[in-house]
Order: sequence, then structure tokens, then C-alpha cells
Amino acid sequence: MHWHTPMFLKGVPEFNRRLLRQSEAAMGPASFLLPEDVAIASRNQIGLHARSAEWLRIERGLNREYVDAQGRLVSHVTDETTNRAFWAHYRKVMTAA
Repeated sequence: MHWHTPMFLKGVPEFNRRLLRQSEAAMGPASFLLPEDVAIASRNQIGLHARSAEWLRIERGLNREYVDAQGRLVSHVTDETTNRAFWAHYRKVMTAA
């Protein structure tokens, strides 16, 4: 079961009314967000308990990569070469500080 209770702030009744209406629209019985949010939270919880993270591996096309005459890393368009390059650069930038 899921319980949702909006929090109100003292001295701002106009804001509190808007907050209540938004809360009803988002989390009420005919809401726009609740079913999807619960599904996402459930999947996140399953992911947190996972022993391994195969879905995080970005190895597609690793065996097809090669360096061309201009020194560029080349692979097929469906390979994850760009993803690997992005995260390699991210690691370099974030560990440089």
C-alpha cells in the first residue's frame, strides 16, 4: 500500500491550496503520475538488490573497434564506442580535480 500526504507551510495559505490541488492531481485515484511512479520505484528497488549489473555493461562492438589512418577510433554505427568514449572522458574530467 502507498500512502501520500502533502506537507503544508505555515503562513502561506495560497501556496498550500495549490500544493493540495497538485497533490490530488498527481497522487489521487485518477492521477497522472502514481501508476508510473510506483512502477519506476518498484524497478529501482529491484535494481538496488541486484547482485550484478549486466545492463550497465557497454561492450557492444568492442571487438570491432580499430584505429584508422588518422588515429580515430572507428566501429559500426550500432556499437557502443561513443558511449565508452563519453564515460572514459567523464572519468578523466571528474578525477582530474
